[in-house]
Amino acid sequence: MRRLLISKVICRLDLLICTLLVLLVSIPALYWFGRNWRLAQDPAWYMLQGLNLAGGRGYTTYGDLPSPLRGPVMAMIIALIIKSLGVGATRIVWMMRFISVLTPVSLYLVIKEVRGRDSAFLSVILFAFFGLLTMMFIAFSPDAIMMAFYFLFLYLFVKSIKWRQALPAFLSGLLLGLAVLTKETSMVALSIPFIAFILMPNSGLLSFVCYSGLSLVLLPWWVWVYIKTHEIYLINLGQINISSQIFLLSLGVALVMLVIGALALVIASKRGVFSNIPNIPISLRIMFSWLCLCLWVVLITYVLMKGVYGYKEQPLIQQLKTGIIPYLKLWYLYPLAVAYGIWMAYRCRDNLLHLFVISSATWIPIFIVTVSKGYAARQLIVPQAYIFAFLGMMIADLTKNTLSCSLRKREVTVDIPRFVVLLPLWIILLGAAAFHLRWMLTFTDDLRRSGSIYVRQAAVNTASWLSQNVPHGQMVFITLDGTSKIPDHLPDILAFEDKLNHYWKSPYYISNINPDNYVRALCAQRNCSSVIWIGQDDGCRYRVFSLDYLRSLMQEHHSSYLIVFKVRPNPATSFWANTLARSGMFDVVYNSNPKAYKTKRDFQGFVVFRLKSDARPASNLPAAIDSNSLNELKACTANRVKSIGDLLGKQVSIIEPPYNVLSNPAR
Repeated sequence: MRRLLISKVICRLDLLICTLLVLLVSIPALYWFGRNWRLAQDPAWYMLQGLNLAGGRGYTTYGDLPSPLRGPVMAMIIALIIKSLGVGATRIVWMMRFISVLTPVSLYLVIKEVRGRDSAFLSVILFAFFGLLTMMFIAFSPDAIMMAFYFLFLYLFVKSIKWRQALPAFLSGLLLGLAVLTKETSMVALSIPFIAFILMPNSGLLSFVCYSGLSLVLLPWWVWVYIKTHEIYLINLGQINISSQIFLLSLGVALVMLVIGALALVIASKRGVFSNIPNIPISLRIMFSWLCLCLWVVLITYVLMKGVYGYKEQPLIQQLKTGIIPYLKLWYLYPLAVAYGIWMAYRCRDNLLHLFVISSATWIPIFIVTVSKGYAARQLIVPQAYIFAFLGMMIADLTKNTLSCSLRKREVTVDIPRFVVLLPLWIILLGAAAFHLRWMLTFTDDLRRSGSIYVRQAAVNTASWLSQNVPHGQMVFITLDGTSKIPDHLPDILAFEDKLNHYWKSPYYISNINPDNYVRALCAQRNCSSVIWIGQDDGCRYRVFSLDYLRSLMQEHHSSYLIVFKVRPNPATSFWANTLARSGMFDVVYNSNPKAYKTKRDFQGFVVFRLKSDARPASNLPAAIDSNSLNELKACTANRVKSIGDLLGKQVSIIEPPYNVLSNPAR
């Protein structure tokens, strides 16, 4: 009787118990995080978006659309935190980390529905203690938030199939849409409702309702982005857009056919056309679902591999050794977990469990792209969650079938073969847990942590100077990233610490380059000799730094101040500062770190320039372009640009892009 009562209490309070367990096993990781976290590209970028959104300036960073691929989900979350707790980087970082810590609870909900409570508890504890969140130096990331939306989508969709109700299916579509707008990599999961229809034909209407909710979230965003950019952005990791006329026509035809097909599906379902499909043997439906999955994986992998650029171009083995495996705890058990997942797919005839296994395989393209293109290991947070799910299921199944107790007979039966397998597995887990716990309690990366503090203090000091010397509400111009496609976070930190005292804008103009207009586009119908910098922005779109354009822009906005950040190994930033000082147009009025050149730090400070009232650019000022941008410029102009120096009519320096520096310029 007592055991039955305890079982009922656990059944009713299981979600609360799971949340408390996740918080408990996350305490060491939070302690480690408190001593090692640092701001980087993504957190600073999102914090500035959230600040602008909370302050009524809209979804923007420097008066532009931050990213056509990602919606304002992260910005809205941070804006709510700012409204509730105030503007403070530390408060935002810790609140986002606390939210991220709780995201494994969404994984528990799904596993409980498809495999049971025991497997769910064990899987979530493993993921919360060994997962990527315990290894993430970055202040916060959209990956964890995206994962929560994704598994909540999967949970509600499974619930809708169990209950045969449309409302959970519709809500699941909304959640999948939020996952896509949080991070576009979750678009790999768009095939899951369709595959569910193949596995369970009576769920066809629920799949359609799910896609309806998804469309309700995504279509308004895509339409708004098209109005803003006149381009269509779908899926990639590198902000590469697809906007050719052939593609637009193909997309339009595909959308029309999709709508017609969906309507035909609903009508056919209402008229009982699919009434005989459930009679098809389940083995054939499973085979066809795996065939569709394979086609989907191949298609998405091809699109991603063709559309994204490499972040760290290095050999595959080297990327695995240095960029992936060190961040994946228990990696040596991953093949065993994958094998168990495949075994369940082969042996199990439970449609919902089969759908869960298939949904894990939809993330294979993300693993391939992350490893081959050199992206950060945190891209793998959802695939890792599936790995720990399979590992937890395997251990729970082995434990359940190894020991059987009989209170009446007062005996314990042990399955020796299973026990031989289970014992070393538990020894490995407990040993790995002890080592990981020791690491979390003792490890501190003082060099990078102090560098992050150094940069933020420079931003705070510069923002304080601006508040005292620049009129409130005036426009301030600031240089953005230098010679890399990866945006630098230093300007974002400064703009955030300014706390909406001023408006911010970049000093460049953006030009679309093609073989027929490249001279006019690069010089913006002005004197080419005033151009001091040309850098690729996206595809054949270039960012041009022209002193004539900058002067007229500053005068138009009644602005007098321009800020340049300097990073030692990034020669573009020093080039800008030195050229502006030599131009005769500006006076240097503030330097946040005037003696930084005497130190070994890469970050050299924020330099504030004030525009002179009689500003006229000096003649024969040098210009520069990075080598990657130059190569792409020649391709965009069909090799009509033979010499960039001849085009601009002056000497142009070629700068090599320091990709390895911008990942941690605060070093």
